[in-house]
Amino acid sequence: MAVSTGALLLAVGLYVDMRRRHNDLKQLSNERAESVANSARAVDRKYAELLAAKQAVDEKVAERTQALREAGTALEASLRQVTRLGEQKDRFFENISHELRTPLTLVLAPLEMLAAGGLSEHEQQTTVERMLRSGHRLQRLINQLLDLARADAGQLKLTYEQLNLQTLLSELVAQCQATAVQRGLTLNVDCAGPVELVADGDRVEEMLLNLLGNAMKFTPRGGRVDLRARVEAGQVLVAVADTGIGIPEQDLPSLFDRFVRVEGANRTEGTGIGLSLVRELARLHQGDVEVKSTPGVGTTFTLRLPLGNGATAVPVRGPRAQPSLLLHAEGAGEMCVTSATEAPVGQGPLVFLVEDHDE
Repeated sequence: MAVSTGALLLAVGLYVDMRRRHNDLKQLSNERAESVANSARAVDRKYAELLAAKQAVDEKVAERTQALREAGTALEASLRQVTRLGEQKDRFFENISHELRTPLTLVLAPLEMLAAGGLSEHEQQTTVERMLRSGHRLQRLINQLLDLARADAGQLKLTYEQLNLQTLLSELVAQCQATAVQRGLTLNVDCAGPVELVADGDRVEEMLLNLLGNAMKFTPRGGRVDLRARVEAGQVLVAVADTGIGIPEQDLPSLFDRFVRVEGANRTEGTGIGLSLVRELARLHQGDVEVKSTPGVGTTFTLRLPLGNGATAVPVRGPRAQPSLLLHAEGAGEMCVTSATEAPVGQGPLVFLVEDHDE
């Protein structure tokens, strides 16, 4: 009986010990499993972080790649623009050299004839008149270049005065009427009633003469040029419409750009600065100029000027002096001619003002 009890006690002890060892192993296993699970979760988190970082890097690389691609495209466009501007300037200098050389030659050659002598009084008078016209043409080209330079430097100033637009338009049409008849064109003006505005009269005349000259230059014989004015929403709208050859649609956006000349029939001459100067002067008046054209039908330029822009009008004593004796549209030669003898009698002496600037 004692042996059986001892064996029983031994068996119980062994069972308890085994049970304890089992529990210890189970606890250790659970701890190991939890540790493995934690490690797995840590690996998952790290993988997620690395994946997110990779995605962020991929997005950044994609953004930088797109930025570089856009920068490359912009650089190529800039290079094309620079190349085009270079070509335009080269053509401009070639054209302006020709435009300056032509009137200079027409001054020098008659001077040589006068110096040689042997001309009759009538021939001398005719020669001097031709030299005078060529001199004015040369002066206008130089003044246009100076005006563009002043505009770029912000130094182009306006002298405001009270203008009667109806009178101004009638005078312009009268100046150009003889040339219109010579070219077989009908020249009309339509300004319903007197329109008063505050603007630089000489600059307004310069803009309109440029537009009129172009219209007459590109309108074939039998066509017509209309000069129309109306008031709309506090602005004066002066339209110069012709029935000429028109301008291709693709050329309209760049028509007012510096040094740009529209290629095509009868449009290969000139300096490419006339319309650019018109836009500069219009915007200096806080206005603008726009164009609509249909090839084979005609073109309409519309000059928009404010009736009054807060500027103070300078009193004008007597008739405003004409800026030149003739109108020269780009590449058009002599257009509208006025004679100095047409000036009103009894207006006092004729005064020439010579300005001496650093530029």
